Amino acid sequence: MNGPKPRLGLALLLPTTLGIAIIGTLTWVGMTALLRQSATDHLAATLPVVTDLLQPELDRPSDALQELVRSVVPDEYRRLTVIEADGVVVADSSRSFEELGAMDNHGRRPEVAEAFTSGAGTSIRRSPTLDEEMVYAAARRTTPEGRSVVVRLAEPLRELSVLREQLPLLMLVSIAAALMATGFVGLWFHRDLFSPLAELARLAEEATLSRKVPRLEVPRAPEAAALTLAFNRLAERAEEKVSELEAERSSLEAILTSLSDGVVVIDEEGSILRSNPAAAKMFGWSEDPRGAELGSFLPEREGHVVASQTLVDRKPVQLEFEIESTGHTVALVCAPLADGAVLTARDLTEAQHLGQVRRDLVANVSHELKTPLTAIRGYAETLADGAVDDPEIRDRFIGRILQQCRRLQALLTDLLKLSWLEDKSSVEELETVDMGELVTDALEVVLPSAAERSVSIETNIQSASLESSSRETIAELCLNLLDNGIKYNREGGVLSVSLETLEETDEVKFTVRDSGQGIPESSLHRIFERFYRVDRGRGRAEGGTGLGLAIVKHAVERHGGFIEVSSELGRGTTFEVFLPRAGRQALETTRDSVRV
Repeated sequence: MNGPKPRLGLALLLPTTLGIAIIGTLTWVGMTALLRQSATDHLAATLPVVTDLLQPELDRPSDALQELVRSVVPDEYRRLTVIEADGVVVADSSRSFEELGAMDNHGRRPEVAEAFTSGAGTSIRRSPTLDEEMVYAAARRTTPEGRSVVVRLAEPLRELSVLREQLPLLMLVSIAAALMATGFVGLWFHRDLFSPLAELARLAEEATLSRKVPRLEVPRAPEAAALTLAFNRLAERAEEKVSELEAERSSLEAILTSLSDGVVVIDEEGSILRSNPAAAKMFGWSEDPRGAELGSFLPEREGHVVASQTLVDRKPVQLEFEIESTGHTVALVCAPLADGAVLTARDLTEAQHLGQVRRDLVANVSHELKTPLTAIRGYAETLADGAVDDPEIRDRFIGRILQQCRRLQALLTDLLKLSWLEDKSSVEELETVDMGELVTDALEVVLPSAAERSVSIETNIQSASLESSSRETIAELCLNLLDNGIKYNREGGVLSVSLETLEETDEVKFTVRDSGQGIPESSLHRIFERFYRVDRGRGRAEGGTGLGLAIVKHAVERHGGFIEVSSELGRGTTFEVFLPRAGRQALETTRDSVRV
């Protein structure tokens, strides 16, 4: 805005202008109607005089009647017409005798038709013959020979045309005079009243667009000064309140955004007013959910409970339900607000899963420990009961006790390895590892087991190196896969081992393929779980702890890679490990570590 606009001055100018316009319009309408009616009445009063003069002569021949009509109305201002019952014009004062034959049939003219019907008729219309607005008066008369004809008298409404031309000018002059008079009054109001008010309104409008409210200069007039001072105090208070509200809003937004629990605020009708990112992720909202109803994210029963108890009865409610689209279990706490309710949702899925994993781990570890401890106790009790004196039994039992102790030690060692691999907070420095050397060393370790089971090993080991934070982890990964490939191979089977570098993806690919009995498809996605065995009896007989593939999975995750497994019953199983050469850490990768 460049300056105050005297909008309030329109309060004086508009009513005056509008009043003059209304009066002019009413005058125009009234004068038009008055002129029309006056002209019609005058013509209707004149017509009987003319018809009485013509009636005795209506049976004259057309040319004689035409001469008579033109003599009765000699001027061009009025028009006298004689019309037969069939609408044919037999005489017209505005036409020559020769022109009568070219005239239109007048039987359907409104005043003519009305005269033939009721004896007299009038109308005001534009004449198609003369192309001028005319007033008509017609009367039915009977000729001396008994024929019915209509005598019509017409004259133009020129006064109405004059009125139409002059009245707008008169109205404009009147409006201009009124505007000049009210203008002087308006200028006085604008200077002493409207201008200060307009400035106040301008600054108030600016205050709605900016948190910085401008201040007004205090005028000299006492009344305006009091209003200005009040406005300045109000502006100062408004700035303080806006600053407080913005600080509170920023704090609230930061709190809501940082919360891991989903928060949804609804109004009294159950429509969403606001939510945080955690709620959007939990309920799968890809767009802004504001305005959505309870039923869009709560099951029907839970939505009814929230609506009836929290919104209507104003009571807090705690619910637990499953999100159908994701299968996640959610705990919902609903608290009433003054004009709605706040819903806090917590995803229990991970907690339930961890609880189940914890229970399974305790059960599995207890079971795995119970078996060797029971065996050790049995052997020890047998020796204590006297078998220690029998050298053969004593040596055999001591050997078995040592075997079970080694099994316990291997189990505890694998558990410690898993614990270390799962601790993603421990990030070590990277070093260059020759993976070909590690695979070769692991092959040397398993060669005796392969020879014992008559398993032949085919190798294609290429030079491959990568950056790793733990050489031992890579070695453990290779050894576990090779050991499994021999343990679960068939007698006289083949173990194929290959190592190569994939230049396209800058990865190292390590493949172990056995010719054993294979893994059922239903078990493929579970073989990397702790203590899971496809054949429990055979697994223990082979001396495994049930943690080998779990260690492989976590080792791959720790190095930012992934592992693919495929199997065919009766033909064998293939494990393919892909590790990035750049040594990405597990925390930096987002892809699945196991692909079946």
